[in-house]
Amino acid sequence: MIKIAYIISTLENKGPVNVLFNTIKYIDRNFIIPVIVTLSPESRISRYNEFKDLGIEIIQMNQSRIQGMFFGVSKLKDILNKLKPDLIQANCFRSTIITGLFIKKYRKIVVIHNFPHEDYLMKFGKIKGYMMQYLIHFCLKRFDNRISVSESLKYKFYHKYRINSIAVRNGIDTEKFKSLKTNKSEIRRELKIAVQEKVFIYLDALIKIKNPETAIDGFLAAFQGSNLLLVVGGGKFLYELKVKYGEFNNIRFIGVTEEPYKYLKASDYYISSSLSESFHLAVVEAIYSGLYVIISDIDAHREILSLDNSLGKLFKPENVNELKNILTGLNNNQNDPEKCRALVNRNLSAEIMSKNYQDIYFQIIKGEQ
Repeated sequence: MIKIAYIISTLENKGPVNVLFNTIKYIDRNFIIPVIVTLSPESRISRYNEFKDLGIEIIQMNQSRIQGMFFGVSKLKDILNKLKPDLIQANCFRSTIITGLFIKKYRKIVVIHNFPHEDYLMKFGKIKGYMMQYLIHFCLKRFDNRISVSESLKYKFYHKYRINSIAVRNGIDTEKFKSLKTNKSEIRRELKIAVQEKVFIYLDALIKIKNPETAIDGFLAAFQGSNLLLVVGGGKFLYELKVKYGEFNNIRFIGVTEEPYKYLKASDYYISSSLSESFHLAVVEAIYSGLYVIISDIDAHREILSLDNSLGKLFKPENVNELKNILTGLNNNQNDPEKCRALVNRNLSAEIMSKNYQDIYFQIIKGEQ
């Protein structure tokens, strides 16, 4: 049996946590014992109970960021000394820094979830962003192995930082879709959407790096008073966007919902105008739902469409006019739902992702990586 300690800041419902959940959910417990160590107290939107329902041990350090700076390292070392894990996996910025700098006597790997040169600079500005980029670059080199969440991220990391990693594409948990009604008309009636309407959906965070305004402006340029755009997601721009586009009756702001897959099922087309992605699971979820995707021409999106370029179209980032032309040029483009589900099940499911992680674990323990 292999015991793996997964270190992460919290179990708040966001990207790295969802990847960790899907990895552990489908892991083979006959060979692997997973233990989670969280650094800080949980937020209101935590997935803690969902992890507990998987029947795994969770050790909570419950330290604030300031406490962690002074006492976190020694407390984490004490926990690891008791656990005696065969392998440690860091899963976020803080766990990467702490594990990379201070944890030395264990074999350790790290999951790379973003491209710092784009992500940190856009989110935190040049000064703080460059400092974080330098720190993460230094710490990543101190791990035995690194896993990038896509082939494109692996390439970008090596090209920019000369850091090697193993690519394991993120995957979606297809079980979440199985409980939904398959009849689109029924779902639309439930959501008060006209059955005959052509429905587009933006499903993502409303933040700078996701660039939601390009998606909305492109839709409005193409369809001034017709069709419907569902904007599903929360973020710092939600209020501003509601104010800016409040006069348009064919845009509906849903906000954060516990049923995003229902809105995908109710839609015909998916739009993403994101400026940077490590890998974009919302696009994969849209494809699994049978939607035709119109997405920005960035590395992660090209990687997804490389599996089957008939599933959608690309437009230049921030180019409202090109997006408009694609939207007005749609000729009832539709994807075959069966074909979409088969493609995701073969390449981009949580089960496939988890198995790839397990293969890496075994290779590391055997000394093959």
